[in-house]
Amino acid sequence: METETTIEDGAGPTSTSDASSCSQDTNPIRIYNLPVHVLGHASSFLSAPSRALFAIALDNSRNELCRDVSSALVQRQWDWDTLDFGEIEKQLAAKLTDDDIKNVLVRIDAVNRVTRLRLTNCVNITGTGLQPISGSTTIEDIDLSLVRDNRSPVLDPEPPLSVEQVLPILNSIISSRGNAVRLFQFPWVWRKGQGVTSESESDFDRFLAKCNENWRNRSCSCLNCNTRLNLFCNDDGIWYGSQCHTCHQCLKKCCYEEDCKDENGENYSLALGSCRMCLKDFCKECARMNYCAVCNEYYCEQCVLVLQCADCNRSLCNATCRMNECKEGNNNCRGCIALIAPDLLEKSKTLRESTLELAAYVLELQEGIKRSKAQNTDIYERNIKTWRNQTFSSKRARWSKSYSC
Repeated sequence: METETTIEDGAGPTSTSDASSCSQDTNPIRIYNLPVHVLGHASSFLSAPSRALFAIALDNSRNELCRDVSSALVQRQWDWDTLDFGEIEKQLAAKLTDDDIKNVLVRIDAVNRVTRLRLTNCVNITGTGLQPISGSTTIEDIDLSLVRDNRSPVLDPEPPLSVEQVLPILNSIISSRGNAVRLFQFPWVWRKGQGVTSESESDFDRFLAKCNENWRNRSCSCLNCNTRLNLFCNDDGIWYGSQCHTCHQCLKKCCYEEDCKDENGENYSLALGSCRMCLKDFCKECARMNYCAVCNEYYCEQCVLVLQCADCNRSLCNATCRMNECKEGNNNCRGCIALIAPDLLEKSKTLRESTLELAAYVLELQEGIKRSKAQNTDIYERNIKTWRNQTFSSKRARWSKSYSC
């Protein structure tokens, strides 16, 4: 017979076959009784945000030993260089508040330890929780786009991340002597509808100009041709507020492929291309750019699958342009049809699953309607019975009164 031993303060229950020893053990196992190196080893399997949230949970315990364990875990030589909230579940990240973000940044001393901060999927914050990194001279990459890699930056509904709350914090970083910032990634909600056609210069415009000035003072130039670079262009449209001349993966700075050539007129191996989907720049060493002949746009290979047909020799976006051409009857190439066949099968499977889910939902609604009708019938019959009883009682009372008279 197996018995269960309770583990308190966050640890789950375990079972043991040694019934006699368990029956004699009157002290339950508590998480703060475990050696720190055991908890440290267990925490090593967690992502950086999860470890920080675990330490905060221990901090909030009323037990002093739990708080001691929390301090020991945070002080271990973890790699806090990168703090990416995309490493935790999307639903959890979406529930985090500014207070949660602030507690994490304070607990791990992010202002002195974090070099790359990504608020992936943190769509419920206004930005006040970023106050602990004010004036940081160690942070290099701040990603406020709130989306994962290789995703469009456009979010619906728009997140509440406030330019009024965040810009003073970013200003304090860019104004710090010896700051290490190399890349800013801003949310789409700050960038849309801005640029040279705006009626007046905004605080965001002035901040971008200040960033350019800061990088000019640091002699920011192309690694190939040594041309001085402006990293934020006061441009209209989708590229406004997107840092240019910077690979968003390795952070190297150089010109674009069409602008940067060697003495023989050849392109350098380290040149940039821009992806129309994620609106980011990547060098050739980090991402391959593919051209769609219909969109007339370039996409990085991680964002959009662009395939070249062996029969018609055209390179098209497989899931959109080639798919639409074939569905509309404008593309009868057998090679193109073969390329979209897996996508068609996947869409057919998804549609079939959605149909089954819808049918089950309709059946559930019908059962609910039947139950509601039955309940309404029962209520109606009870009301009729009650009304009849009350009517008969009142009549009987009147009859009794008339007979007594």
